[in-house]
Amino acid sequence: MASREKHYNNWKQNVLNNEEYLKENRDAISKFLRDLSLNGRAWRTQQSYFTCLKNLMHKVKKPFKEMSEEDLKEYFE
Repeated sequence: MASREKHYNNWKQNVLNNEEYLKENRDAISKFLRDLSLNGRAWRTQQSYFTCLKNLMHKVKKPFKEMSEEDLKEYFE
């Protein structure tokens, strides 16, 4: 396994086993990251997208799948 891929896989595992609200959303986050990877996004892009998603979940304090359009509007205001 290439060093870069190993680093990415370690990062992904740490992300999914980190904070409690992330553990509750592990399946959705894992699918989100897998979809980004399958769509050819670089691992640094995936990290950036994940950081934005993590900030959103932290602020809204709802599971990823339960966020509404209203939650997103409030976040971006």
